[in-house]
Amino acid sequence: MHSEDKYILRLYIAGITISNQDAILEFKRMLKDKLGNSYNLEVIDIFERPELAEGEKIVATPTAVKHVPGAVKKVILDFNNKQKLLMGIDILIQ
Repeated sequence: MHSEDKYILRLYIAGITISNQDAILEFKRMLKDKLGNSYNLEVIDIFERPELAEGEKIVATPTAVKHVPGAVKKVILDFNNKQKLLMGIDILIQ
């Protein structure tokens, strides 16, 4: 994968809580397992940056958005279910 093929992802969350922090770490681990170092993840708290969530039409959290490569994809993630989380990641990187 070339540097221009690096996945550009945003993860929208509602507040920084201990459970969100654990979920973010798990999400990053799964991304690393699937993509190695070929991704850039920006975590956005919608309470701190509501204009970004509004601009991307985020209606629920946690939502992951893939901007590059290919078409924009959005997936509402389920951090309480690792299988659904993995399915969400698979949807993003297809």
